[in-house]
Amino acid sequence: MDAAPRRSYSEDQRAGSSDVNKKTPAETPVIDAKLMDSAKKYVFDPKPRATHKCRVCDEPGASAESEGLCWVCRRLKISAWREIEVQMPMNE
Repeated sequence: MDAAPRRSYSEDQRAGSSDVNKKTPAETPVIDAKLMDSAKKYVFDPKPRATHKCRVCDEPGASAESEGLCWVCRRLKISAWREIEVQMPMNE
């Protein structure tokens, strides 16, 4: 069974192939536009974070991810860790 050699896209255009010139029918939307807009809004709009009082200074602004510390107390904690690491002698 001999198969005809495939022509390239440009050869199809020159030959006036009907496959290239076919137009696809307009598709009807599957999802309602209002529903799609509300879903996009829910996914892409920023959400307000729940804030709590800081465990150290009682200022609002601590989040659940920050161990209950505000950004100032969290920075002080990190700085204290760095100082301790520098001062600790390495025992081998």
